[in-house]
Amino acid sequence: MVLSCLIVLLILPLKHLEAVELKEVKLGETVALMCNLSFYSDIHWLKMSEGQLMALMVTSLKHTGELSVVWNYNETHFEGFMEKQTNGLRILHISTSDLTTYYCATLYQKRLNFDKGVQLYSKFLKKGGASHPHGLQQICQKRL
Repeated sequence: MVLSCLIVLLILPLKHLEAVELKEVKLGETVALMCNLSFYSDIHWLKMSEGQLMALMVTSLKHTGELSVVWNYNETHFEGFMEKQTNGLRILHISTSDLTTYYCATLYQKRLNFDKGVQLYSKFLKKGGASHPHGLQQICQKRL
């Protein structure tokens, strides 16, 4: 119930956010995204694709300083981690469905604070024997 309410609250603000960082990835590999927000409480990792919002993971910091995964949409595909006191999201075995925009957000005093978005793209995909950029076309169309 709380997660559903959070998702509803996130939909409107995310419509106005744009990815400010492009990150090239290779299909099948693992990619790490970092959240540059102060770690007040929970960090929410979100995926925005074609105007649809999807919650991926909620992480929290234990009193010991260790990361605790509170909720994970798909434990075989997403991992939370800490690196140099920064929260991260690891996406395992990147596929074409992962080529979209990701955000992290904190909920602090009933306000959502978002980090910049990261748009993942793969430079070339093979389709019908021809190579073409995937993800960049959608990015360019949005910016024109």
